[in-house]
Amino acid sequence: MTTASTPSTGPVDVVRLGIGGMTCASCSSRVERALGKVPGVHTASVNLATEQASVEVEPGFGPQALVAAVEAAGYTATPIVEDAGPVAPASGMSKEA
Repeated sequence: MTTASTPSTGPVDVVRLGIGGMTCASCSSRVERALGKVPGVHTASVNLATEQASVEVEPGFGPQALVAAVEAAGYTATPIVEDAGPVAPASGMSKEA
């Protein structure tokens, strides 16, 4: 795992992407460089083994530009949405009165 970075001076959001098509460390480096060139990106870290990228961006930054950069580099990218909402009880479970 390598990291491309630009110094951060304020708050950042983290966007996670699933990356497809990488076969070697050179591939992950190429994706990382492509992500690092997107305006608004502070740092980009690509993990070849998990096929994921973690990108620190300006607050409110959407993943569309990141996906486009990865695809322009010849790979596929899918935003990973982490569900932080409440967990609903499994069906068939009853509430206690």
